[in-house]
Amino acid sequence: MAIFSRRTLQRLIDENTEFLSKKQIAKHIDALNLNKPIYQEWLESEKNINDLIEVYLNTEWEVAILNSLSKFGKISHEKKIGRSEPDIFFTYENNFEFVGDITCITGKQDKDNISLAFKNEFKEIIDREHPSGFWEISLRGNSREMDFCKVKPRLMLEGKTQWREIFTSQEFIKFIVRVKDNPERRDSFDYKKVKENPEPRLPNQIEMYRNVLVDIDIRYEPRTFYQVEYRQFDDRKIVSIENDEIYKSLLKKYNQLIKTNYDGCLGIFLCDGIGNTFNRGDLLYTNSRDVVNKFLADYQKIDFVLTITSEIKQSNYLSKPEVKIVLFQGYGNKLNSKIVEFLENHLIKVFSKPARTIVDARDALKFRFLDKETIISAPSRGLVVSSDEVKISSRTLLELLAGKLSLEKVSYYLGFDSYKSSIPNDFLTELNDGNLFSDVSFEKGENGKDDDWIIFRFSEDVSISPFRMPNKYE
Repeated sequence: MAIFSRRTLQRLIDENTEFLSKKQIAKHIDALNLNKPIYQEWLESEKNINDLIEVYLNTEWEVAILNSLSKFGKISHEKKIGRSEPDIFFTYENNFEFVGDITCITGKQDKDNISLAFKNEFKEIIDREHPSGFWEISLRGNSREMDFCKVKPRLMLEGKTQWREIFTSQEFIKFIVRVKDNPERRDSFDYKKVKENPEPRLPNQIEMYRNVLVDIDIRYEPRTFYQVEYRQFDDRKIVSIENDEIYKSLLKKYNQLIKTNYDGCLGIFLCDGIGNTFNRGDLLYTNSRDVVNKFLADYQKIDFVLTITSEIKQSNYLSKPEVKIVLFQGYGNKLNSKIVEFLENHLIKVFSKPARTIVDARDALKFRFLDKETIISAPSRGLVVSSDEVKISSRTLLELLAGKLSLEKVSYYLGFDSYKSSIPNDFLTELNDGNLFSDVSFEKGENGKDDDWIIFRFSEDVSISPFRMPNKYE
């Protein structure tokens, strides 16, 4: 569903039964299926969507890494060692062994929650008005203040109270009305709010915008399609190494690994859950590589950090995503040449092929988790519906494909437009139930009726259905 295809994940789960217990397999399945009550509670709350993404991506990477290691040697997962239960205790024949933990960088939750909720509320307003066109939202931050004062990154939009003021302002309402009345013309809306009692500025001091609370720009472009795109200030620039997300995540794993009292090689598998996590950095700021190296210098009992991400080569955006592994060596003396060769060159060869980049994976999960609409089938229109098939008039389908039916009419009669139609979408029902097409056939109309029927039959498919317990444990 996210980084790896669901078929790939199910295969890995099945293969992992060779070294994982039923309880451990069930833990992975529960996370990927969101089976726990707490996950369902988060699903009902928009502010917890990023928590769900973190759980899902962490689980995907863990399943894939454990599977890859198992191709080369003996692996124990969550084995009790000292006062801890690390993710990995790996033995490569008689050559070497190491203990490691897996962690995933998933970013600052507050920023994502604010931006996601803002975008959703804006889209609700636009959907109610039913305009077409391309809408681009740009949310700014305190980049100038960061550049000159090295302060913490801040998004200039802090909560619902502020953006409700935007959506109810006369300027915003006039902007929407102008677009409705003149959909063929470009238009824009700019909004900036400053503190009522601004902080004083010293003589000759450059304006740092520290007095700005909200700074947002919305552009409208006349297009034949409808799309809302959101761009926001990147608040992941590294101002302080010790406060960076990478450093804090590594430190958390160090505190767990050190409890093992293991005197052999210790390592951390650091996975990307945002995109561009390990490529950050510019002329004014420290980069991600510096953060990892600083951590290894500060905590020399950790012998290596292996970063893992899914990305497309910058030189060719048309190519398929691939897993990228980079080894950072620590400053101790327990990382021998055989471990280095294994981690740098051999492990990548058996890693499963990803289906998406990290950025696309996060977008796919957000789309899935926010699609909360529950549809109940009802054979009350031009479709005939049963538990495992949908019949649609062949004439209707041909008119649709030929462009003879308007989009509004298609959306209404097939239940695609939830704003205009109360008719349920039976195809969405099958999709939500984890079913895909298994057969498509043709049936002549009965008693000389004008309509013949195209019959779509469905069956469960692991590419969209819930992950299942492997047959070994059933």
